[in-house]
Amino acid sequence: FDSGQDKEILKPVFRDALIKEKPELVIYGAGKVGLTVLSLLQSFCLLDRVTAVAVTDARGNPENILLGGRSIPVRPLSEFSADDKSSCVWILSAGVKVVSGMEKLCEQAGVRKLIRHSDLFADISRLEKKNRDERRNNVNQYLFNEHRPGGGNRIRAAHVTYPYVGNAGDTYLSWCVRHYLDFSEYEIIPVDAPVSTNLVEKINRMDLCVIGGGGLFLPDTNENSISGWQWAIAPELLDMIRVPIIVYAVGYNYFPGQQASDLFRKELNHLVRKSSFFGMRNGGSIRSVRSLLDESLRKKVVFQPCVTTIAESFIAQAAGSRAETACIAFNVAFDRSERRFGESEKAILCQLVKAAKKIQQEGFKVFYAAHCFNDLKFIPALRKADVDCEIVSLETALPDEVADFYSKMQVVIGMRGHSQMIPFGLGRGIVTLGTHDKMRWFLEDVGMMECYVDLTRETDRLSDRILDAFRLWLSEPSNIVLREKQRLAMKRLLSVSEENRKKIIRCVEEQLKIPREESHMMDINGKSAWTPAPTARGGGKSL
Repeated sequence: FDSGQDKEILKPVFRDALIKEKPELVIYGAGKVGLTVLSLLQSFCLLDRVTAVAVTDARGNPENILLGGRSIPVRPLSEFSADDKSSCVWILSAGVKVVSGMEKLCEQAGVRKLIRHSDLFADISRLEKKNRDERRNNVNQYLFNEHRPGGGNRIRAAHVTYPYVGNAGDTYLSWCVRHYLDFSEYEIIPVDAPVSTNLVEKINRMDLCVIGGGGLFLPDTNENSISGWQWAIAPELLDMIRVPIIVYAVGYNYFPGQQASDLFRKELNHLVRKSSFFGMRNGGSIRSVRSLLDESLRKKVVFQPCVTTIAESFIAQAAGSRAETACIAFNVAFDRSERRFGESEKAILCQLVKAAKKIQQEGFKVFYAAHCFNDLKFIPALRKADVDCEIVSLETALPDEVADFYSKMQVVIGMRGHSQMIPFGLGRGIVTLGTHDKMRWFLEDVGMMECYVDLTRETDRLSDRILDAFRLWLSEPSNIVLREKQRLAMKRLLSVSEENRKKIIRCVEEQLKIPREESHMMDINGKSAWTPAPTARGGGKSL
């Protein structure tokens, strides 16, 4: 591999050849290119396959290379036997200075066949560039279309959200919010975009500002000292927003051990006071947020389920999705792994792999769905246990692709919140791997706690507990009971959402009858949600 090659070009090589074939690897070359290749292998969770780094001459090279918690031995070529050379895949990592001597290097290493990189990478480069361009065009077209989806009413909304960030759950959720509310036009504002007076003026040119959904109340994503939550809006800028603020299906996503700061408490109270509607996506989030609010504000916090859980009511992929498919998907989350797994990560992962292997042996087709790039870290554990499963990378998937995938699954065994809420909303079975309160809160709301498997207790029999919950979806009468619970819960969630949507539209329509500069924001109960704004910087007049 030439160090000048774009890493993106190497992705299909590693994914298609190395991940599927599962060979042991030797990196030939400990220089800049060799280290680049090791780093790339680490990013694809293939570092465990590297048995050694080979060099022509040991002099001037380290004895070991430390990477990803592993110590990889560096050995001179003379120490490798003929068996070593024939039983491993050798990745020749040479820079442009020695490419001309590649034939000699291959002869020394005992390589029987040499594929010249220039032709190979030229073809791969053209194909990969075409794929990247197509994906980029598809994403740009998707985001362009989302600004004017042509909803059933004339309301125009600013939408503060994660529209497309390499996380399947956030991308799909963002789309669901816009298409369920069904407004005619959206100004899409990324949550992590800097907030300025210009951005506030963009918001004020719309009819309302929708914030959410998703777990936006979390201190360490888009960490900031401005608001204490993911949208870093200063209080004086929040006060400059003249249109109704709708906080919609947001979650309190603090992990065990994380505490709400004084800054967050202060700005949360400010946000609730300013909002015309404040809907949290589960009962646990409502309780948590109310505990941080002044008593006079607590009743403003109401239940608004995540609209991914009612997607069956408004997207095409849900049609016929209750058919039995014998396809089972797993998802494991690795963000904040120390908070999720504590000191039991290795034991928990072994039990998850054991459950996946058992399900495969029972004749089901097993898929592993990665919502984010970090989720790929589970692949080495699956590979080590020889679990025959198809890897599906959803991190860059568009909403229709996410829905297409989950609608084909019979049961989804998942850790990420939206690896459960999405299939639930499409009428699929779920088994929830609990490492975060939000998962338990969701199942409490829908009355399906028998589908919850707490990963932090009884670790030694975790695979049995997962299988017990999984089999509830397969045999009567338990599967009939679960399906009925799911149907009734979806009906209830839809009813709540419909009532909230009517109130939001009514609130906005009433607001539009009053000149915006003169209006005092009214919440959905007809009470004032307006606070006087400070004089704008630069001598602008007070709102």
